[in-house]
Amino acid sequence: MALHPDFLALSSPIKVDITIVQGDSRSFLRTLRKKNMDGTYTPYDITGWSFRLQVRAAYTAISPVLIAATVAPTANAALGEYSEAWSPSDTAALWTNSSNALGIAPLGYYDLEVISGSDVITLKRGKANLLLQISKA
Repeated sequence: MALHPDFLALSSPIKVDITIVQGDSRSFLRTLRKKNMDGTYTPYDITGWSFRLQVRAAYTAISPVLIAATVAPTANAALGEYSEAWSPSDTAALWTNSSNALGIAPLGYYDLEVISGSDVITLKRGKANLLLQISKA
C-alpha cells in the first residue's frame, strides 16, 4: 500500500473525484495531518476515531449505498495513519447503464467522514466514476 497524505480542512472538505475500477480491490494507507503556520505538517492522533466512506448514486438520503469502504485507524493511529479498503467483490457488484465507448461511467458521489466523540467532520467528497471491467473470470 502506498502512503498518501490527506490534509484535514476543518472549514471545508477537500473536493476530489475518484475512479473505481469494477472488479478491483482498493487499498490505501493515508495520513491525516494539519498544516502549521510555518508550512510544515503535524499528524493528528486519531486513536479511537472512526470513519465512514460511502458511495451513493445521488446526494439524497434515500439513495442506496452503492459501496461502503472499510476505513479504520491503523496501528500507527497516533501518527495519523488510517486505511481505506474495499474488496473485488464489492466493486464487481457495481453497475451502470452507460454504454460509454471509453468504458468509464458516472457512478454517483462519495464522501469520507471522520467521527471523534460527538464530532462528525467531512474530510473529502466528490464524484465517483466507474471504470468498467474488461477481463472476466
